[in-house]
Amino acid sequence: MSLRQDENSLEFKEASRVATLLNRCANRYFNRLSNTQARLQALMYNAVIADNTNARGTRVFKPENAILCKNFNVSKNVSIQSLLPVPFTAKLEVGVAPQTKKAKLECLLPFVPAINSKKPAGATHLEITVSIVAIDFANSDAVPVIIEKSEQIPLNSTVALSTIETPEILIPTTHTAFSIVEVHFAQEVNSVLYPFESKSLNAAFISDAI
Repeated sequence: MSLRQDENSLEFKEASRVATLLNRCANRYFNRLSNTQARLQALMYNAVIADNTNARGTRVFKPENAILCKNFNVSKNVSIQSLLPVPFTAKLEVGVAPQTKKAKLECLLPFVPAINSKKPAGATHLEITVSIVAIDFANSDAVPVIIEKSEQIPLNSTVALSTIETPEILIPTTHTAFSIVEVHFAQEVNSVLYPFESKSLNAAFISDAI
């Protein structure tokens, strides 16, 4: 193996390590999707090679390069914008107490499922979640995930959704925080809701990273 190949291999390994940590911490959400590890690894490789303080082959994920993870559709087959087709903002906001943050999704125009929502065959409901995942990649540590979610919304609902936000969470200075928005579908059978079988129709979106 050449020196350049060896350097690339080490940096792919670092990207894989970082992607795996994020995938595991967000598994509650990403396990509803397909092919997340490969896409996250490609994303994190771009963040690793943006390290301009370490020599090639020793570059690592640095918190200041987390900005490269913003506005990233984790799903390969469907974007969050196709499932939430109204203008929206989704970001991390500073909380009232020092070092606290919250994640907030705000639809700039009302999102009305009966009018705006994609309706996959067999799906009867959708749910939108907003969460904060905070990880210390250097020490492989994470704080508990904070999540806020809509109710299971019937796809024929004419009630508008405008804002979802999480409670505030204390984020240590060693941790990188990610705001994640997810839309997934469910099917009602005999008054019981079941997660939609086709993972390829759900979507997750890393909207912000600090």
